[in-house]
Amino acid sequence: MEPNDRGNLILDIPKIFFELPEKTGPHRFDALIRLPDYLAGTLADIGPDMSYSKDKFGEMLHGVLVDSPNNCVVQLTSNGERITARYAQYRS
Repeated sequence: MEPNDRGNLILDIPKIFFELPEKTGPHRFDALIRLPDYLAGTLADIGPDMSYSKDKFGEMLHGVLVDSPNNCVVQLTSNGERITARYAQYRS
């Protein structure tokens, strides 16, 4: 960064990098995204009758989301004219 003739700092153009996963073997971000991936997968899999397709989703639902004082689900939807938000807590 260098100041211009008025003394203002001119910021460099930001450099944006994209991570491309390795074709085989472990990926560097696996551990970082594992929990958010499980949470998103669980929420996407829960049916209207609170059913789920895999045991790991049931473990996440009942062990993390149900009766949790620290977790909630916020659903945002839009019909093109307005945005609606809905808050949900899973209780046993």
